[in-house]
Amino acid sequence: MNQAAGNRPGPALPRAGRTLAFAAVNTAAPSPSPVAAPTRPGVATALLIATLIACGVLAFLYARASRLAVAAVQEASAAESRARAAAEAVAVPPPPPSPAETWSRLASEDPAQFAANLHAAGFPDRIARALVAATLNERYDARRTALLGEEKVPPFWQARVAPLDPAKLAELRALAQEQQDQLVRLFGPDPRDGEAAFFRRRLFGDLPAEKLERVQRIQSDYADLQRQLRLEAGGVLLPQDRDDLTQLEQERRKDLAAALTPQELETFDLSSSATASALRVRLAAFNPTETEFRKIFALQRDFDDRFNPASTNFNDEAALRERRAAELQFNANLKTALGDARYEDYRRAQDPGFRLASRLAERNQLPADTAAAVYNLQRDILQRAAAARNDPPALAALADEAGAKLEQWLGAPGAMVYKQQAGGWLRALQRTARAAPGASPNAAPPAATGGEAVRPAGGAP
Repeated sequence: MNQAAGNRPGPALPRAGRTLAFAAVNTAAPSPSPVAAPTRPGVATALLIATLIACGVLAFLYARASRLAVAAVQEASAAESRARAAAEAVAVPPPPPSPAETWSRLASEDPAQFAANLHAAGFPDRIARALVAATLNERYDARRTALLGEEKVPPFWQARVAPLDPAKLAELRALAQEQQDQLVRLFGPDPRDGEAAFFRRRLFGDLPAEKLERVQRIQSDYADLQRQLRLEAGGVLLPQDRDDLTQLEQERRKDLAAALTPQELETFDLSSSATASALRVRLAAFNPTETEFRKIFALQRDFDDRFNPASTNFNDEAALRERRAAELQFNANLKTALGDARYEDYRRAQDPGFRLASRLAERNQLPADTAAAVYNLQRDILQRAAAARNDPPALAALADEAGAKLEQWLGAPGAMVYKQQAGGWLRALQRTARAAPGASPNAAPPAATGGEAVRPAGGAP
């Protein structure tokens, strides 16, 4: 019975369990007896349980390791996606705002705020100035249009005596000045105004920039008033019109004297006055030094102040006698100021033929003494003609000689221009030469120019 029980096989084990059990038995301490002791049922059960626990632990560890590996892979993938998205966000900037959005952010009804917005946005000063100037121009254009809305342009077949109401003209000037002043307050003087400043300095003299602006404003205002007065007069200046022009000129001088120092006013007069402008034309062939110009200018200005054509009555015999006496005194004072030699040069430079010959010689690059040769030719021919005034053939020979020398010295085109514009003396000589032999002995050619007193040019009105 016991034997049968001992030989009965135990419960069947799984294959893995049997392998682990067999390994456990083989690793047990060796029995001193070559015959293995019979296995007890309790030991086998313990071995089985231990095996199952080990398998469960291994399975748990494997499952946990798998979950951790999957989580790590997922985290790495997510990190890669986040990095890629961040890189794409940096590489692709957001779309810029539309022009309408930009303008609505910068524009302002207040020009000062508009300028501040443009500067804050990083616009260069010249661009900001141009944008503000454009908006100001639109605003003031609307005001100018409203002001001129009722004005009608006269038909082309009607005389345009007074095209614009003086009050509206004054308002237009005020609007233009207000617009300019507002731009200057925001940005200061225009740095690109160099060309305008150059011409203002050339016109008004070497004055400070702010003085040039003030002088320009004064000159423009009075020029508009004078122009309007002349338009209203319709080309016929009555005594009252002359008085009004004289009063305007006096007011202009007062404003200039208030705006400039005495030295600056003298600089202005030497550069821009009507007297100085006329002298520069008359003295071009004289080529004066600065000292000579100042001396002549001082004498001429005094003369012009006394005998301004705008206020001189040329039908008044007493006034004309006074003017002629003043002319003689002018020449005497000028001769003293310049000296005999330079005074003779000055008198020669007042001759229209000499001035024309000088311009022709300069344009055609002729010798420097060409104008003097033409001037001396005129005097020599006329002096010889005076001695032969009763000899028409001799007068004709003198006229031919003069014509030939003019063509030789000035060239054919130059001689033709000279004869047309300054050849009155030569035409008179030719007419006298064609007279009949029995002509009156009193029919003499014109006297030589150059011996008469030089008349000072009157100032412009």
